[in-house]
Amino acid sequence: MFESMRAARSLSPLFLGIFFMFIGDALVIASAGIMLKESGHSELEIGAISAFFFLGAIFSGFFVPSIIGALSYVRAYAVFTALFGIAAMLHDLGSNLVYWAILRFILGFCYYALLMIIESWINSKITNSIRSRVLAIYEAVFYGAFAIGVIILALNFGTMKVFVLSAFFIILALLPVNLIRFNPPRVPARMRVSMPQISIVPPLAFATVVCAGILINGFFSMASVFVLSAGLGVGSVGAFMGSAMAGGFLAQLVCGTISDKFGRKRAIMIVCVVGLTSCAALFFAKSFILTCALALMLGFGAFPLYSLAIARANDSITGEGASRVQISAAMLFIYSSASLCSPLIIGAMMKFLGANGFIWVFFAAMSFLFIFAIFRPEIAPKR
Repeated sequence: MFESMRAARSLSPLFLGIFFMFIGDALVIASAGIMLKESGHSELEIGAISAFFFLGAIFSGFFVPSIIGALSYVRAYAVFTALFGIAAMLHDLGSNLVYWAILRFILGFCYYALLMIIESWINSKITNSIRSRVLAIYEAVFYGAFAIGVIILALNFGTMKVFVLSAFFIILALLPVNLIRFNPPRVPARMRVSMPQISIVPPLAFATVVCAGILINGFFSMASVFVLSAGLGVGSVGAFMGSAMAGGFLAQLVCGTISDKFGRKRAIMIVCVVGLTSCAALFFAKSFILTCALALMLGFGAFPLYSLAIARANDSITGEGASRVQISAAMLFIYSSASLCSPLIIGAMMKFLGANGFIWVFFAAMSFLFIFAIFRPEIAPKR
């Protein structure tokens, strides 16, 4: 416990910076769909624009590792944070679909570039014995910041003002990292522009991050559609999604400790059991209060998968340097590719099975991951 808190304190400037960045991200991501809908664009057009965000994310995996090697962690963080803020602010200048598609591509590229920098930075500074607990703090920062962003959005500042606020928080993320003295990781060796090396990802980490991409981004993309299809009404969307995010936040508080003490494999299997139990009950839930309680369990089961996948992937790597960047690039490439497919998969299932199609995707993914994990070995820690 004390070792993980010391590590978290040493990373506090980075955590403070990304806290502001995640608030800005929540504002620009959530408000974009609202503005497009108010402009009269169809759900298909909105979905296509959203897909450009993940296309940018996929392309970032090809170029960002070489940029980190050329610039260093701190300078690369500053460059992509500035570009992220500029792209957010430029939404205010027009609503043409092609223009927005370009901006969404830039946002996706910069956002996933920042995640690559942040995650390889964190993993370079911590050991396997505390990895999941520190990554849980990172995930908790995300959920706390995202919740604040949603609250700000609910204050109805107006869509255009929201983009300015988003850019403000994103640019604010530059200050802690550049003003507070701390030791960043050493600059990794410069790498050539190339496709992310997904072959270096351990099988269980690969399967887990694929499921995480499908379930987490599928939830954020399609949960509102599920609630409306289930006949619960527009006012129920916030409560359902908020309950799931609360479950995800609670999961970060306990899964890190379980993972570090008992292994990533067992932690993955435990959260899958919680998620599967929730799915089975959701098929029969009639009460809205019960549905929200089960949504909390669903979030507890699905949302920790990403940080557990990162921990599993980094367990077989020692030290700092290019290997951390390469594993982060590979993981984010897999995650963003799965995220790109998730709304299509869930949408197709809901078209044929109705609202229950949403639940079936979660049930199938977690069942597969649980069974797959049974036959995978634990990775012996390298300290």
